Amino acid sequence: MQIDFEKFNKLTMGDLEFSKQLLDVYIGQFIEYLDEMKQHVADHDLNKVRFLNHKVRSSVAVLGVNDLLEGQVSMNTSAAREESPDKLIAQFAIVEALVKEVIVILKNRLGELATAH
Repeated sequence: MQIDFEKFNKLTMGDLEFSKQLLDVYIGQFIEYLDEMKQHVADHDLNKVRFLNHKVRSSVAVLGVNDLLEGQVSMNTSAAREESPDKLIAQFAIVEALVKEVIVILKNRLGELATAH
């Protein structure tokens, strides 16, 4: 998976400190997303599943993570159609793996920026 940092760089306008702070926010947001989503999927709380996916949508868009966005859209469609808990669990497993990859990439980028001058 790749993250397109072009939008991110435009957003931060090359400000190193702002870039580091925003990456830190994104990392925390995605960690929190996984924790909360895991519980919402287990509880089959469809409204909260849809809300939480919407809550992180702008971060996903800024990072250009289209695979993750597609996974979230699939989850939201299943939630809106009130499909089986098993289907939502399977979809979340894919999204969870993608989010974990995103977190690793963001942490690596943060590390790179921390050593930049």
